[in-house]
Amino acid sequence: MIGPSRHLDDPSAIRMVLQRVCREAGFVSLDLEGREWPFPLLAETETRIVLGLGAAQKERFAIRPGAHVQASLVDRGRRYQAALKLGEWGELEGEACGCFHHPRQLAAADFDGLSDFVPDQPIICTFSSPAMDICEGRLKALGPDGLAFARWGTGAMKEGQLRTGAPTTVEIALGPGVKAVLAALTASIDDAGAAVRFQPKADPEMLRLYRGWLQDSILAQDRRDRAAFSLQGLRAAPPGAQPRGGPAAALRSDKDPLVLVIGEGGFTQRIFEALGRKFGIAALDYVKGEVRPQLAGLGAGADWGRVKLVLVHQRLRLSSGLELTRQMVQEEGCPLPILVAGTEEDVALKRNRAVAAGAVDFISVEPFKILSVMRALEETLKLFS
Repeated sequence: MIGPSRHLDDPSAIRMVLQRVCREAGFVSLDLEGREWPFPLLAETETRIVLGLGAAQKERFAIRPGAHVQASLVDRGRRYQAALKLGEWGELEGEACGCFHHPRQLAAADFDGLSDFVPDQPIICTFSSPAMDICEGRLKALGPDGLAFARWGTGAMKEGQLRTGAPTTVEIALGPGVKAVLAALTASIDDAGAAVRFQPKADPEMLRLYRGWLQDSILAQDRRDRAAFSLQGLRAAPPGAQPRGGPAAALRSDKDPLVLVIGEGGFTQRIFEALGRKFGIAALDYVKGEVRPQLAGLGAGADWGRVKLVLVHQRLRLSSGLELTRQMVQEEGCPLPILVAGTEEDVALKRNRAVAAGAVDFISVEPFKILSVMRALEETLKLFS
């Protein structure tokens, strides 16, 4: 069931939400003429948000300064509602815009007790179906009393894998070699997804372990949010700064230190399977344009966010690993250590070329030797910590 609205009243927490939407080139929808109209969030300042209402919209809707408008926005998959007050009409880089006061409150309707934590990316888990099959799911939200699965159509679940009122067992990886196995009942299924609530007979020790991990995850996310927060405000990237169709980094393993792996799907999958229990793994299957704008979901803004090391395969879909390394170092000013990976033939020559392009080193991953790759990552992270 959908629970009561939850509210954000703290001004800094509200600004963090607005800055995340702005950083991701998101939209704020205004309730005008009986329907919702989405407008780009162009900038967030200490007192205002700037929405891209052009001259035609300004004339059509004729919102007067001081008027209140109902608004909604989406952050980390959670929908917020607010009342916005128009401060004044203005211009940003020659384009008409509306400057609205910060809302005093953001309200979100959520599964009650099942969505205290909304991760930056869905968390992969396994669960049992009524037929006792083992299925893979993606958790969009987690709470002390249960879990919320991502909506249908994401490839995470198929119809019939969960049934309202039926028991299920959910298994979540909490860290290297640590899993929580929790007995639950399916509480609801609708167009938004499915919610399961832990059963009273759930293992108390497992619940204690899970709830401790959940609290740590909430605190870690809060620290990342505060580190990315700008008191002076934020300007959305201008159109064209990130090429249309550019990929976004996918968080495969949410741990620190976080390693960005750039390469075709088979390579990133191998790294994730081999090292995802020890390191955080974020993956880019290919790069189109600059790398840093594609890390917005990992906290990248003026800096490179949570990423501590970049591992680039020498063979890429749209360029070469050396060319991309050169781009990150020379054009984007990347301060992170970069390792180039490839086959073991002519290692000395490849190492020289990698270092000349700006990488720290070249490592052999074909054939793939887990301990050798793990040691290279550990030593590089230690050297640059």
